[in-house]
Amino acid sequence: MFSTKLSTKKKVCVSLLQLSFFTGLTVLAFDQFSFSTTNSITALLGLSPSQNSFAFAQNATHDKVVDDFKRKNKNQDRVNALGGYWYTAAGAGSEVSPTPNNFKLSDEGVNGKGKSAKLTGKVTKGGYISIGTSLSKNGQPISLAQYKGIEFWAKGDGKKYGIQLQTPNVIKDYNYYSYVFVAKPQWTHYQIPFDKLTQQNWGKKTVHVALKDSLKQVLTITWYPHPYGEPRGSVNLAVGDIKLIY
Repeated sequence: MFSTKLSTKKKVCVSLLQLSFFTGLTVLAFDQFSFSTTNSITALLGLSPSQNSFAFAQNATHDKVVDDFKRKNKNQDRVNALGGYWYTAAGAGSEVSPTPNNFKLSDEGVNGKGKSAKLTGKVTKGGYISIGTSLSKNGQPISLAQYKGIEFWAKGDGKKYGIQLQTPNVIKDYNYYSYVFVAKPQWTHYQIPFDKLTQQNWGKKTVHVALKDSLKQVLTITWYPHPYGEPRGSVNLAVGDIKLIY
């Protein structure tokens, strides 16, 4: 059960949880609306694990913004709120936009506001493309062990994508911890606890690195068409408003 309690005497803005039901799963899409109240409001929602969100307690006052995509200088498109850098990558003849040498944010911001990081292109058989951001100014890994998970908004083409914590200092075969979701055509809010991340069914099975150890050495957060190596004629994914959940 997911519970949100609000108490105020003023007009407040909250997120309306728009529920969609399919195949027995509850999917959350967040829209903004306003209301006035002098009473406490408790929203109780039965939340089943889905491709969107999971119910877990969080302390928003200690959440860490990775990127809110509010840029004062358009020449700073690459730099996130932590001082890290955005990038794209492609391999085995795949095509990616924006190109690694000419990275720019998209004007397609969350619900029509601001900017976002957008990945487009195509994937060849055995290839890949991705978009991601480092988490420190000096390019060194940082610890996310104090956080419960990550939240972000995404908009896509209805296909599967993965979010991945890249930890090359501890996982040497690229089989990093990740979570697979479906990027819906409308902006959708995702909350993913780190304990839902898993390694994929490949890599060196004899070399197992515990999630808790990986979280101590996170270099980048990356989004990619899932699965790696599967051809895809078109890719279209935008992500925005990224936070680490405390």
